[in-house]
Amino acid sequence: MSAYKLVFEEILRKLDAETRRRANRTLDEWILAERRCVWREVNYQRGLRVLPPVDMEVIERAERLAVGHSDYVRKYAHAAADLALGDPRWMK
Repeated sequence: MSAYKLVFEEILRKLDAETRRRANRTLDEWILAERRCVWREVNYQRGLRVLPPVDMEVIERAERLAVGHSDYVRKYAHAAADLALGDPRWMK
């Protein structure tokens, strides 16, 4: 299995678990919780690859790419996997 697929699936698993907690949170709480979840995993994966951490602003850009998409969670996880593996398109 490719590194991309492994990272994508791990982010997807964690993000999916976080989205299941939405019913017990306000809108602002679950948005922040999901961003933090993705931020932690992206930076964990980047650390494994000796890449510098990204800040929350970069995670928010990845999230905005997915907003309104019919498969929001998967789209967000794909963008996060790109970030985790150091895709230069995300670095500004």
